[in-house]
Amino acid sequence: MQIFYTVRKGDTLFSIARRYNTSSSLIFEANNLETPIIHPGTNLKIPFSPDESFNNLVLIIFDDINHFLIIYNGFTGGFESIKVPDGGDGARIFVSPNGKHISYVSNEGIIYVIDKDTEEVSSIDKIDVPGFVSWSKHGNRIVYSNSSVIRLYNVLTRQFETIERPLARYVQFLDEASLLFESGMSIYKLNLIDNTEERVFQFSNPINDVLASPDGSWFLFTSPGASISEIYTVNLNDGSLNKLPSGQQAKNFNPVWSHDSSRIAYSETVFENGRYYSIIRITEPVGNLARKVAISNSYATPLVWSKNSQNVAYMSGRHDLSVFTEVWSVNTSLAVPKSILTGFTFIDFDM
Repeated sequence: MQIFYTVRKGDTLFSIARRYNTSSSLIFEANNLETPIIHPGTNLKIPFSPDESFNNLVLIIFDDINHFLIIYNGFTGGFESIKVPDGGDGARIFVSPNGKHISYVSNEGIIYVIDKDTEEVSSIDKIDVPGFVSWSKHGNRIVYSNSSVIRLYNVLTRQFETIERPLARYVQFLDEASLLFESGMSIYKLNLIDNTEERVFQFSNPINDVLASPDGSWFLFTSPGASISEIYTVNLNDGSLNKLPSGQQAKNFNPVWSHDSSRIAYSETVFENGRYYSIIRITEPVGNLARKVAISNSYATPLVWSKNSQNVAYMSGRHDLSVFTEVWSVNTSLAVPKSILTGFTFIDFDM
């Protein structure tokens, strides 16, 4: 996607650059201008500057022939690519906290572990799609579940540990010694030292999309389903339940924690004038200070926070509910979006 802007009376390169969250020098170079003086009526090509806050963002893309993992360079705007098998709408990626490994779950449910330095790709297991994998805080283990067991895999020793827990879902590390998971509309905490479990929360409706905060003190979930989806948070210290602000249509999707556990970003999908849009909202865990920071022209847009917990990346360009074709970022303080990637079909991303 290329954006053009028609110069108006009073415009300067600086004011146009500020409007589009880019730099005046990039606009100058992209349009081969001989002077910084611009005149009303001139059509300018608007380039987008790289976004350093999303350096090392990992994405699954499709280039109409093959699927790749690409690693975005936030300093140059370029990327490195690794060809991956079985890409598709069900594929997911999960980046380790230390950034050294990527867990890629293919469209067929095959779990791969990829070493970012050597680009070695190892196939380790198969689960249902869309898959869910969680990394330990040190980035040396992953945990996941199938219909009957929980499995932990050490990426350094390449050894498995299996725990019998039928119907466990959304299994994830709270810390190096404990797991959180959902089963039968309840949330359990599992101690890995003595293999004991404790039910920490029970709900009256189906629980989906469970996600613990990075500091292990909260978890969030959506309920009851796809057509109507509200977002709730639970404080693991006192068990208090909070419902996050919702739009009139109650279609709230893809909630994600900031890396410092202080805020949640989510997509509030609305249907207006015959089209779907997603309002990108952020809020504190108890629902305070909720506000809109961007809008995507897509249904249920995926989101990811930058490592500094200040910016949110989101997908857009999904005009007909089929594919995402753009990736944007927004500084949550300024609420000024910028385009960072386009030209591919985007399936998933993670930091």
